[in-house]
Amino acid sequence: MEHRRGIVMRVSPIMLPVNGDYMRSIFELLGSRVERHWSYRDITVFYRPDLDGGGRHMSYFFVNHISKQIANGHRYRHVFEWCSGPGFIGFALLAQGLCQRICLADVNADAIACARKTAEENGLLDKVDLFVSDNLTSVPSDLRFDLVVSNPPNYYGLNPRHPVYAKMSEIGRAHV
Repeated sequence: MEHRRGIVMRVSPIMLPVNGDYMRSIFELLGSRVERHWSYRDITVFYRPDLDGGGRHMSYFFVNHISKQIANGHRYRHVFEWCSGPGFIGFALLAQGLCQRICLADVNADAIACARKTAEENGLLDKVDLFVSDNLTSVPSDLRFDLVVSNPPNYYGLNPRHPVYAKMSEIGRAHV
């Protein structure tokens, strides 16, 4: 059955006319919440598109730079990925053999839930520390790291509810 203004979506047993733009936005929203996976070597990272702030692509650059410019054959004991999201960079470093352990911290509980699933599914729980944390607030102060990596949110507009959003907006406007 068709409707002049858009698509007819069947919701059993009722027929509802639905505007095409509305349907596209629903599918986009649902698509961003669908779990996906990405592999680096033998580690499969679970994530949702709305949690990928670029780390999936940046991980290759981090691995390349660290292995060629910093590590020089050195294997780090404990790497901290600050603002980790699902942990693309940390898991890539672990998969590449550049570190023994990783610590992932992010303010987004959904991102850390994806990282936890990655650690569980890949049998890495003994090599991964996970914290839902705004900066280092929930990371135990006795943990020590010999390398810190990050691909932090670099656009303050991503979280307008964050306490520093207004201040960063002012600073940003001053430099535009």
